[in-house]
Amino acid sequence: MLAEMLEDSAIWPVKTNSAFLIAALSHPDFVAGTVDTGLIGRDGDSMTAEPMPSEQALTNAAMAMVPRSLQSGFRLNAPDVRTAPFLLDGKRVDVTLHGPGAEEPAPAMLVAESGAVWQLTPWRAAGGAGGAAGDGAILSPMPGKIIAVDVAAGDKVTKGQKLLTLEAMKMEHSLTAPFDGIVAELNAAAGAQVQVEALLAKIEAAE
Repeated sequence: MLAEMLEDSAIWPVKTNSAFLIAALSHPDFVAGTVDTGLIGRDGDSMTAEPMPSEQALTNAAMAMVPRSLQSGFRLNAPDVRTAPFLLDGKRVDVTLHGPGAEEPAPAMLVAESGAVWQLTPWRAAGGAGGAAGDGAILSPMPGKIIAVDVAAGDKVTKGQKLLTLEAMKMEHSLTAPFDGIVAELNAAAGAQVQVEALLAKIEAAE
């Protein structure tokens, strides 16, 4: 009964040891009443393993953050089911998106399951340079809509110069040049829907 009460609890942002207590109370030795002082030494690693929410719990939370109109737009040229990156307590996770999305998307969601609570937030590409790879490939950091393209193929660009703007999760994300160079390839057009990690442009380093 105590384990069930802990599984139904949700405390945030304070971190608790609910997951450990649930694991301990559910251990066969506890259930059988044969627990001894060597339990932690024998099974401590499995009992203290960092919990993770189920895939369904992540999907439910993520869909509350995806605009309904944007998710519907994805269906025009792709299957209903796809994945997108999010941050779960600051760590990247790839979440399956399936469903209509939300009329009023939330900027973040709390995921509560089995006594543990996590915060799910939109994924941000490191360094604020959008999806810039080391080879100059500019990748979409998440599913979204291109709302502005500021360069053309063949243009010279400087490090940090804005190349295009992506709208996702009701926010605008500027994708910038990772270094000085030339726009060798441009696959983005204003108004286009794009998938996560789609190649939008490629910058060749200046000689």
